[in-house]
Amino acid sequence: THPGNAQELAVIFFLKIWAICCILFTYKELHVFKEPKSTFFKDLSPKKKEKYYNISKMFR
Repeated sequence: THPGNAQELAVIFFLKIWAICCILFTYKELHVFKEPKSTFFKDLSPKKKEKYYNISKMFR
């Protein structure tokens, strides 16, 4: 086997996870802002809200 193969697979795997995370966060954000009555943010403490917001900013 090629030494680069495992590394390439790891990179592809990571990119797939990254893409899924991007899609999820984008969807969650759009969903939350479209529906102000959404319980997603209501149930979160201010600290958690800030954490989610910071994480979602990283994905932009």
